[in-house]
Amino acid sequence: MRAPELIVGVLRGKGLLDPRTGLPGRELLIDRLSLALTRARTHGTLVSLVLVPGNAEVAMLLRKTMRDDHTVARYEPLLVAIVAEHPHGDARPIVERVRTVTSARTAWYTSDGTARVHEVLFRAEATLIRQAGPQQNGPGSFVAPGPGQRNPRLRSSATRADRSGP
Repeated sequence: MRAPELIVGVLRGKGLLDPRTGLPGRELLIDRLSLALTRARTHGTLVSLVLVPGNAEVAMLLRKTMRDDHTVARYEPLLVAIVAEHPHGDARPIVERVRTVTSARTAWYTSDGTARVHEVLFRAEATLIRQAGPQQNGPGSFVAPGPGQRNPRLRSSATRADRSGP
């Protein structure tokens, strides 16, 4: 077994990579977001977290579409996260790229590095939930998971008060 294959095997075994796609999983996403926030704070740049409802296929298409320096991760089984560092502005250019792959609603939060990792995650999640609402199911909208697929992380986020916009 070659060294790169061994490393990927170890990362998958530790749950850092999604077993279906090989993309970063939740833990690796959190680590990469933390490092990006530190770089933003240090260098005076910005970091955007974009959340996109989608399955493994959507995640793989997004990985092919995004820039190489963007992190595309499987945050949840039906939720893809993208971490992008940029010098100014917000996540709109990233969302435009996402739209070439899927018409699903997106949510984002942009920070100058002063926000904590879990604050960025929470604010992006809360925005996605606020936009979608559990009753929407038209084209391009996020459909809340059914009872057998309930996403406890998103459900708990919906009960918190959101104090800011995207």
